Amino acid sequence: HIGLFLAIGAAAIAQTPPSAIEYAAIHIKNGVPLLTLNNNPYLPLMFFPNTDIPGEYSREFLRSQVALARDAGVHLYSFPFRIERSEDGKDVLYTRAERDVAAILEVDPHAMFLLRMFPGPWPFWAEWKSIPESELSLFADGTHNFISIASSSFWNLTNQQISNDIRHVEESPYGNRVLGYHLGGPEHEMFADKYREKGPDYSPVNQARFQVWLRERYKTDEALQ
Repeated sequence: HIGLFLAIGAAAIAQTPPSAIEYAAIHIKNGVPLLTLNNNPYLPLMFFPNTDIPGEYSREFLRSQVALARDAGVHLYSFPFRIERSEDGKDVLYTRAERDVAAILEVDPHAMFLLRMFPGPWPFWAEWKSIPESELSLFADGTHNFISIASSSFWNLTNQQISNDIRHVEESPYGNRVLGYHLGGPEHEMFADKYREKGPDYSPVNQARFQVWLRERYKTDEALQ
């Protein structure tokens, strides 16, 4: 849909970036999605740089790529907004993520962001120690790994994390440059943990959650059949 929209709408939509984003939304117009910023249509051409390479070299590379996007009239950027923690796993650190934001804004002052966030919890969190083994993913070979996304512990901690992260961003100097948030975890693209390598999660919490979904979706055995 977006590709079709770009093909038919590029000539008709202005690409002047707003000074601040007060309202962002996607509407369906003539059967295709339309991005609006501050109620004005905006061409959804976006650059997704790779900011996962650590070190200053990656930011120098990032700056050169952003310059190319800027000069081509592209001011929408989506990238992994990586949240870190202190060594004891208790304090949330935004240093790395905000360094990437600053590097982009340094080159393109008109930059606007769709921040890609990765829901927790992660093993380096202090809260991880209190998660019972029964809420970890269980594979057919009997091994455990990450917490199951059907776990209440996952969602309780994730919801709190996301709320805190969004509050931090909205209160930051670049908060008015953010048009939305893309949740891309725990396996980067909302795959369950190790699904591609080991298959589905057979943990008790995942089986119970699947049964709840079946009951809500089909209501009766006859409908399921």
